[in-house]
Amino acid sequence: MAIACTRDKGGRRRLPGPGLSPRPCRPIWRAVHWLPEFIRFASEATLFGLWGGAMLMLAAAAFVGDRRRMRRRKIDAVGWMPWRDVAALSLFAGFVLLAVAVTGWLGAAA
Repeated sequence: MAIACTRDKGGRRRLPGPGLSPRPCRPIWRAVHWLPEFIRFASEATLFGLWGGAMLMLAAAAFVGDRRRMRRRKIDAVGWMPWRDVAALSLFAGFVLLAVAVTGWLGAAA
């Protein structure tokens, strides 16, 4: 989805509306130009696999945070981050994304 651009008095393209930054608009192909080729041209299954791996890494970090919370020295120093819930939800999302990725990889191989 491209952002609609307007032109100012000098003929330069600007983002519309108040409160938005006045930087010039760029075509969408330039917005993703910084991505490496193996991500830019990856299949959807590979992208699902990468996101699934990222979710599993987030789950591992949340498990470490939950373990630190359970083993704290000051029992009254309770944090505000629900590490157990973050770990469980990201673990579930990671496994679902990896299952979809494996299904896509096996379907592409057949």
